[in-house]
Amino acid sequence: MGLIYQSNEEEYWRHVSPQDKLPLAGEVSTSGIAKLNELLADLNSTMGSESKEKLTDYAEDSDNKDETDKMREWVERRLIEEPSTVDHLRKLVGIKDKRLYLDLSYDFRATPHPNKDTGLCGCPKDDFIAHQTSVLKNKLGSSDPEVRQRSSEVFADYFVERGVLDVLEIFRELDDPQVETVIENVIMPHDLQMEEAKRRGHGAEGVIASLLDNFGEVEVLPGDKAANPMSSDVRLSEDDYSISDKKASETDSYDLLIRDEDENKHVLGVLGLVHSSDPGEYGVGKTGRTEEYQSRIEEYNENHDADMELWALVDGCGFGDNKGTLRAVLNHVDEFVQMNTAYKFLVHLHDKDIIDIHGIEFDRKFYDSDEIDELTDWAEARGVKTGVNTDSFDEVEAGKAKIYV
Repeated sequence: MGLIYQSNEEEYWRHVSPQDKLPLAGEVSTSGIAKLNELLADLNSTMGSESKEKLTDYAEDSDNKDETDKMREWVERRLIEEPSTVDHLRKLVGIKDKRLYLDLSYDFRATPHPNKDTGLCGCPKDDFIAHQTSVLKNKLGSSDPEVRQRSSEVFADYFVERGVLDVLEIFRELDDPQVETVIENVIMPHDLQMEEAKRRGHGAEGVIASLLDNFGEVEVLPGDKAANPMSSDVRLSEDDYSISDKKASETDSYDLLIRDEDENKHVLGVLGLVHSSDPGEYGVGKTGRTEEYQSRIEEYNENHDADMELWALVDGCGFGDNKGTLRAVLNHVDEFVQMNTAYKFLVHLHDKDIIDIHGIEFDRKFYDSDEIDELTDWAEARGVKTGVNTDSFDEVEAGKAKIYV
């Protein structure tokens, strides 16, 4: 089903999209910027006040402490009053969340619990459990005041050792416009880029689902994927490929599942593998499972007289840093589709008599004349005509082609 190119990789790089051309699911939240501004405003209010009442809740004789001590006390107090402060301080010292929770899981284990013969996290000292940041933040809201206080001290120690007080002092010397500029352009970009990369992957899934909304005869799961691209994936049992709840080592996950409404058969399982930046550990792991998925689908087809296919929705320049990961996908799926070749997905479903397409016109600004000639032959060999009377049909944008339905 591949297009007109000599190899899958050639087709992929011919049609690859840069990050800003990949669809974005929803909007990237900038609330973190506002929260950081609020945090720094609270610091300035506290440090600039003649009254140190806000500090004396957690420290005695605060008037006799120097400014660094007072700032440290403010950090501890703020952590207890607003546990989300952990996330903001992490950004100020440039620590990734995974690094944070691994380090602090160790620190919490090493800190004695006030009422138990364990670490502060409840773990025995001869074991190690990596607690998610949210679990450790919960200790700041414990009903036990000693647990709250010790937890705030562990967090504060961690951030102070990594220079958070120096960073906060620098911010105190800046005016408001300068603070906003530094937060938006230095502190927040990494977190915003990570969220944006995730949303662009899901945005691509939403686009494919939306295209299929034009054809009532095909069923798409999850059913709300077009309206809610961030919706959860579909789980299929590895035994009989029935839709199932998530169970470790017993189910496979698909970002989209296409079914023939008449026979209720699985037609295509689609894995979303869009990476506008380096795939990272999770992305490499997911792409590496395509061979396992392909093998199980082949077994399913043999045992159930089915012809389900495995497709990858794969795109993005991030694979440029890891072309081996890209090959692991392209070599172990029946087909793949990109944003610029979304029409390819629809033509294939037409070829399988699942949807009905009346015509196609390829983008002559993107493709040269030789490509247009070859693509025309490719489409017509699959029963989709070019040069149709477009006034008679609805037009659907599908990547670098228009589909008429």
